[in-house]
Amino acid sequence: MLAGTVTALTVTAAFSQRHHPQQETPPTQQQPAPEQRGTEQAPFVVQIQNHASHTEEESNRNTENGIQNLSNSWGRSDVISASAAIAGFLQFVALAVTIGVLIFTARRQLRAYIFPESAGLFEGMMMQPPRPEHTNEPGVILLWKNTGQTPARDVISWGQIAVIETIHEESLLVVSHLEKKFANSLGTNGINSKAIWYGRALADNEIKDIGTGIRAIYLYGRIEYRDIFKKQRWTNFRLRYAGQFPPPPEGVVFTTSEKGNDAN
Repeated sequence: MLAGTVTALTVTAAFSQRHHPQQETPPTQQQPAPEQRGTEQAPFVVQIQNHASHTEEESNRNTENGIQNLSNSWGRSDVISASAAIAGFLQFVALAVTIGVLIFTARRQLRAYIFPESAGLFEGMMMQPPRPEHTNEPGVILLWKNTGQTPARDVISWGQIAVIETIHEESLLVVSHLEKKFANSLGTNGINSKAIWYGRALADNEIKDIGTGIRAIYLYGRIEYRDIFKKQRWTNFRLRYAGQFPPPPEGVVFTTSEKGNDAN
């Protein structure tokens, strides 16, 4: 009887376990190994210090190598960049200078140039018909010419005759700026003229001094004009004659004074 009861309980318990899995005892999880750090076999402080020292040394080496590599890299880059910049700047300067020289040369070749071409000396009785009111009075016809390759605009001129001793010719001064009256244009190879009278007849001693060269008949003045590049130009001139007066019928030649002749 007792044996049968035990057997029944055993069967009942087995059946209960099979039909109620939620009541099974969960499997025992493996416990982690005991913490070894901080023990005599693995000192915590010593391990941290060694690791930190090793990490700091590697960081310093990496930093030094990185700085050295970066320095070397930027150094070469800077040299290349600076060389390229200097070369580019020099090329730009050379190009600008070349263009400037070409422009300057072209303008010099193309601009207008006006200079006195010739000057003829006469007096009243040499004219046709004769003009007795200008007897023994020096008169000059001045011709000036544009020898440039382009026209000159707003051409104006001023001229005067002086009869003085040659040692005083430096006292002959021209005005620095002319009043724009009777302006005209002068084309390439064009010629303009101006007739100028001295203003009075020469005395006998003056005629004698001109013949010996103590005195001279001076023609001096200024021409102003504007070239096609709109730049204002000017020419100063000073010519002189010493010799027979009244001049011979075949005419005389004025010579250029040592000073007083200039242009821009």
